[in-house]
Order: sequence, then C-alpha cells, then structure tokens
Amino acid sequence: MNNEPFLTLTPPVIILSNPQLGENIGAAARAMKNCGFAELRLINPRDGWPNLDAEKMATHASDILQATKVYPDLVSACFDITQLFATTARPRELKKKVLDPRMAAQSVVDEQKRQKSEDKDFKLTEETSEQHSFKAAFLFGSERVGLVNDEIVFADFIVEAHLNPKSNSLNLAQAVMIMCWEFAMIAARP
Repeated sequence: MNNEPFLTLTPPVIILSNPQLGENIGAAARAMKNCGFAELRLINPRDGWPNLDAEKMATHASDILQATKVYPDLVSACFDITQLFATTARPRELKKKVLDPRMAAQSVVDEQKRQKSEDKDFKLTEETSEQHSFKAAFLFGSERVGLVNDEIVFADFIVEAHLNPKSNSLNLAQAVMIMCWEFAMIAARP
C-alpha cells in the first residue's frame, strides 16, 4: 500500500447548506474521501446530525462524518474561509465572476502556491502565517432548491458546470464529486 500523501496541497472545505438526506451527506463524504478531502461542514441539516443514513452511505469515510461540524448559518460556517466558491446549476443575475469546476480548482491551487511562495520569501512566523492563511471552501445548496441568492451573494465566485442545458441538475454527492475530482487532478500532480 502506498502511504505517500495523495494531494500535495490542502483541499478546500466542503460546506453543505441545508442538506436534506443523510444518504446524500454520506455519499458526499465518500466522494470527498476518494479525492483526498477531509473537512465537511453542514449548515442546518434537515434530518439532524449525526445521521445513521449518512454513515451507511459513507463507506470508508466515517472519519469525515465524525469530524463534521454543524453550523446554524453560512456566516458562522465560513468563520475562517478566505475564498468561497458557490456552486449552482442555474444562471444568476449577480455580478460575480463565473468559473467552471476546473477553473475554480485551478484558482485554489494557484492561490495556495502563491501563498507558499510568499511565506517562503518572507520567512513568516507561524503566528503571522496563520493570520494570512488562505482557506478555500466549495459551497453546495440543498437537494430541493440548491443555493439561494442570499448565500451566493456571500461567495467570491460562482461555479457552474457546463452540462446539458435541458438536464443540468446534479445529485448533491455528484456535484461534490465533480468539484473534489477537479481539485484532486490538479493538486495530486508533482
């Protein structure tokens, strides 16, 4: 078995806003684990937390579920997030930069590399480095309605996958997988 780290960079936090089904939370955790992600945050899960149905679907990702934190709202869930990417299938009339999943992942990778370079150049102390730490998150909405505009307004970027316009709605775990996969394909490179 290969014990080397799978990713060379820190993956974004996954935030699920108002998720409904425990099965989808568990499947999202499983997708995260497959791609080397570890931090899951939930905002007001409809069926409460912890959730037995999530555990049944998580397969080998129980550590992610056990470490999952629950928050009452988006602001508190993003207390340490410096860059937020809101995923959506619907076009929005908001003045936000729209990226596809690959562009969003590349943006996170580029910012982490830039920060590491600056940290090395300035030999920042651990305390100073933490104050200037970059931490990204991918935000997903509920299964029923996705993200609402009030949540998207809070984000730095909108992420839209270019899918069939007649059928572009994804299951929550599928959407999480796409975002995690795109990041993993870039961050796992030497």
